[in-house]
Amino acid sequence: MNGRVRGPRVRATALLAIAALLAIAALLAPPGLVLPGLPAPLGGPPAAAAASPDLTIVGDARYVVQPEHDRVRVVVDLTVTNRRAETVIRRYWFDRGYLAVPPGSTAFSLTADGASPSVRVVSRSKAYSLIELRFGSRVYSGRSLKLRLAFSLPDPGGSPVRPLRVGDSLVALPVWAFASDGTSGGTVSVVVPAGYAVEVVAGRFAQRAISSTGATVLRTGRLSKPLSFFGYVVGEGPGAYAERSLTVDAGGVPVAVNVRAWQDDPAWGERVGALVERALPALAGITGIPYRGPQPLVLTESVAGSLDGLAARFDVAGARLEVAYSASDAVVVRELAHAWFNGELAAERWAVEGFAGLAAEWAAAAIGLEVIPGELSDELVAARYPLNDWAPPGPQRTIQDDYAEVAAVELVRQRARREGEVGLRAAWAALAERRSAYQPRHGGATVDGLSGPPDWRGLLDAIEAAGGAPADDLWREWVVRPDQASALATRATARAELDRVATVAGEWELP
Repeated sequence: MNGRVRGPRVRATALLAIAALLAIAALLAPPGLVLPGLPAPLGGPPAAAAASPDLTIVGDARYVVQPEHDRVRVVVDLTVTNRRAETVIRRYWFDRGYLAVPPGSTAFSLTADGASPSVRVVSRSKAYSLIELRFGSRVYSGRSLKLRLAFSLPDPGGSPVRPLRVGDSLVALPVWAFASDGTSGGTVSVVVPAGYAVEVVAGRFAQRAISSTGATVLRTGRLSKPLSFFGYVVGEGPGAYAERSLTVDAGGVPVAVNVRAWQDDPAWGERVGALVERALPALAGITGIPYRGPQPLVLTESVAGSLDGLAARFDVAGARLEVAYSASDAVVVRELAHAWFNGELAAERWAVEGFAGLAAEWAAAAIGLEVIPGELSDELVAARYPLNDWAPPGPQRTIQDDYAEVAAVELVRQRARREGEVGLRAAWAALAERRSAYQPRHGGATVDGLSGPPDWRGLLDAIEAAGGAPADDLWREWVVRPDQASALATRATARAELDRVATVAGEWELP
């Protein structure tokens, strides 16, 4: 099964994955702040003039990922042009400008042919650092100056979901372009060394090539609006893993678990291993069903689906769960729930996702995780459609997928409110045992086992048989297509006739 989570529900909208990753990376989007120095008339003090159109700055930026140094080295070839027109009695010049660079930038240098420029940090914030470029010479009206700015973006360490990561197993970096406001031109290129599988999560790079050293080189081409450009690039390394083996009791079943973390990210393995030790017993207790999946259960740290926004991928048949390094604990619990709820329990996609989603919410709450249930926003409600029309997963996540995922959990939640957790657990147990909803009314041996996972009709029978209260109104509201609604009416007539015949039969057992 595939999943991404907001709280313990799967998938929020947008990219990433590495879902959460883009939301965090967006905090490092460029502020569009480039302030030139104020012009000064020749031989006089600085003039107080609005300088934005007078001094333009545009840069060709090259980001070189250097895992051996835990950093990205950035080199920007800047062209500074004085566009201030001269007058009969005055020539105007600039000797400095200001540039916003990514936060955390260090090790600045500024060079130019025939001049001795310098650079210093004026201020720092979470959004950007403001640097002053002293040109080392005067740039007069109509003249340009070529400068080379270089700085480093060191991996700050800390949170596994930090936007900038540079290591042997993973590189992830936000990418800016550099120019003054309203200025076109400039380019951006990113160089990731050989051995990394590179994905562009955000931004458009027109060219992709492999260098003679095997490095992946991404290039934008000339940018018409450089200050609106923001890229995010992720590269997964060849994958040297440290493996941790566990045995977890899940409903009386000892489950062999292997947690495979990148060697340079041992904290991930410790966190996920400790979570699995709590989550599997909680899921078994919540569902009332012992662990049902194959063994060993293998959880592997990965970039997961950066392009389709999935924070985890679970191959239930192979008991292999790929989890994004940035995935929350709730994501892991949500995917582990698919060991219980998958195509073997129910044939309908919405039922699998709805059951797993609600069970994960309950299990997450039981082990003390913050639970943020999915909400049917106005945007999702606008995409509403019958859950029986939910198509199999495609190459890209859609708003229809987002709606169906939230709606499926909401449907199951409404049923649980009507019957209580006990009634829903009874239905899950019947489905796990392949027990028919129509059993002898006077007791005796269980008969009429299901031959396979039921579709929406069998699920309705199972839900009602376990809880006792009708659920066809929920099916009519959330599940069936217009052409299937008549089947619910036919079912109601048939069940009424069955009840009438059973009453007439009295103590006789119907065949």
